Order: sequence, then C-alpha cells, then structure tokens
Amino acid sequence: MAHKKTDREKRLDDVWRRKHNDYKGRIDGRRYVLVFVPTKGTCSVPLDSLTDDQIAYQLGEGKTS
Repeated sequence: MAHKKTDREKRLDDVWRRKHNDYKGRIDGRRYVLVFVPTKGTCSVPLDSLTDDQIAYQLGEGKTS
C-alpha cells in the first residue's frame, strides 16, 4: 500500500514547488530552502524542519512571529 501524504507533507511539497530554484536545493537527497531566521539572517534549512508558521508564511498565508 502506498504512503498517503499528510496535510503537512502536502504543504511542504507546495512550498518546494513555489520556491525559485535559486532558493532551494538538495543535500544528500534532503530538500533545503533558504528562509529568514530573525536571530541569524538568511539560512539554508531542511524543508521538513519548517514550523507551521514558517510554512504558512512561505505560502503567503500570514506573518511569522
């Protein structure tokens, strides 16, 4: 039986699709995206480590706190 994607996985896939190629990449098969982290600036982070607020922000659904 095939793995059924969760809502979170679908939203992460949507973030990945919307992100320009200049702002995403793969390291050892894991997907990474550039995001702004208030305490550190722009960072490359694993896509699956984004918080729900960060996902919403990336999808244009709201602001991060």
